[in-house]
Amino acid sequence: MANISDFELTTLPGLFRWYDQSPRQLGFRAQSRVEAETWQRDLRDVIMRLLGDLPAETPALDPHLIEVVDTEHFRREYVVIQTQAGEYMPCYVLIPHQAQPPYKPVIALHGHGSWGARGIVCMAASDLENDFIKLLNYDYAQQLALRGYLVFAPVLRGCAGSQSVRNPPSSTPTIPYQMRECGYRPVSKLAWMRYCAAKPC
Repeated sequence: MANISDFELTTLPGLFRWYDQSPRQLGFRAQSRVEAETWQRDLRDVIMRLLGDLPAETPALDPHLIEVVDTEHFRREYVVIQTQAGEYMPCYVLIPHQAQPPYKPVIALHGHGSWGARGIVCMAASDLENDFIKLLNYDYAQQLALRGYLVFAPVLRGCAGSQSVRNPPSSTPTIPYQMRECGYRPVSKLAWMRYCAAKPC
C-alpha cells in the first residue's frame, strides 16, 4: 500500500521543474548595441503586457505634510501623496541635513512580513521590532540618509502602516482578490505606486 509521504504534494518542485524546462525566449544574447536595444524594447513590451494596463491618466500628486521630525542627522517628513484619483499613499521622506540640491534620491522599499516602512526608517515601536531591525540591518532607509541620500520610503498599500479605520488590517489578505475581480493585476498596482513615489513634486 502506498504511503502519503511517497508523493510530492507541494507546489514549488513542479514550478522549478517547469521553469527549468521552459525556453528562455527573452534571454540576453545580443552581440551589438542595436541587438541590445532591440532586446530591451521587446523585453519592456512583454513586461508591460504581463503587468497589465497602468492608469491612463496620471493624477496630480496632491502632497500633504502630516508630520515632521528633526533628528540629529536628517529631517524625517511623513507625507501622503495621490497615486490614483482619490487613492492616497503615505511615504516617509528622509532629508539629510548636510545635503544640498540637486539631491541624490533613492526609493527604499520595505519588505513583507515585517513592520513595513516604519522598520526601514528605524522607528521601532517595541523591543521585538528593535531586535528585528538590528539582527537584519533592516534600517536601510535610515542608513542611506546617513550617507547623504534623499530617501523616499513609501508605505505600500496593504502592508503594515497603510491600514486605517476605512481599511483595517483584517482586510489586507483580500486586497489582491478584490483587485483581480476589478480587472487589475496586483503587481501592476504595486509598480504604479512605486512610480508615483519617484515622481517629482
